[in-house]
Amino acid sequence: MPHNLLEVKDLRVDRGERTIFSHLNLTLAQGSRTMICGGNGCGKTTLLKAVAGLLPHRTGEILYRGKTMGWVPQEGVVNRFPIASREVVTIGTASQRLSPKARKERVEEMMELTGCLPLADRCFHHLSGGEKQRVSLARCLCQQAELLLLDEPASYLDRESRENLDTLLGKVQKETGTALLLVTHEHKLFDRENWTILNMEGGRLC
Repeated sequence: MPHNLLEVKDLRVDRGERTIFSHLNLTLAQGSRTMICGGNGCGKTTLLKAVAGLLPHRTGEILYRGKTMGWVPQEGVVNRFPIASREVVTIGTASQRLSPKARKERVEEMMELTGCLPLADRCFHHLSGGEKQRVSLARCLCQQAELLLLDEPASYLDRESRENLDTLLGKVQKETGTALLLVTHEHKLFDRENWTILNMEGGRLC
């Protein structure tokens, strides 16, 4: 039986003098697929950033039992330098002790899994929104993360690419066993039968 990978207990996060949410609780099992739906400004991205350690929390606790987690922000990797997609994905291996051969093999394996290997030598800045999302996913998977945090991953995609994204995430989870925590305000673009759906409103999850 999968154990609890993430437990968020009685969490409160403030931004300046404003309390974004308080007494928030969330539990994710290993290998789970959870979608948090809600309107703009309800605190979805703030929650992801708090879980990722990018924002401090005032009270409560976040217990993460994995070794690493991957963060895919709404805007993807922001980079306007002439860097190839392969190099962006390779960033995901930076903290790991790998031989040059093993590093190359992992990068190519994750790019193949996410369908972006044909983009390996193309300049990342010149890719479409959907292509950048695939490269960003490959980068996170190179970290061998047990949990992927995805912030509005469909925002810059056309309808066909958004529908393909749901299939891609299912494939990634099947192949890697990675748990997924996704926030969106466009839940109808995903197959709800494949996800545990939580709604966020007024700083509460239900």
